[in-house]
Amino acid sequence: MIKIKYKVKNPQGIHARPVGLLVHKFKKFKCNVVIEKGAKAVNGKEIFPFMSLSIKQNDKIFISFEGENEMAESEEAEKFLKHFNIFKV
Repeated sequence: MIKIKYKVKNPQGIHARPVGLLVHKFKKFKCNVVIEKGAKAVNGKEIFPFMSLSIKQNDKIFISFEGENEMAESEEAEKFLKHFNIFKV
């Protein structure tokens, strides 16, 4: 399992558009993707559970990748996330 910690720097947090794009990307992955905020963890491949986390600016989240191709897919996700400039590692 690969688990990456992020801090949200976008003043709007993570709203519907970036969540939709992330879910679309994560659905293509063979490995499982889990988004964690505090004590709550949700499937990163489902939009409504992801949105239910209500991620705001300065929130710390973890994104976990587990299963087939986890290393390559976590690296691909990191490049994708850097493109949006929403997170700090």
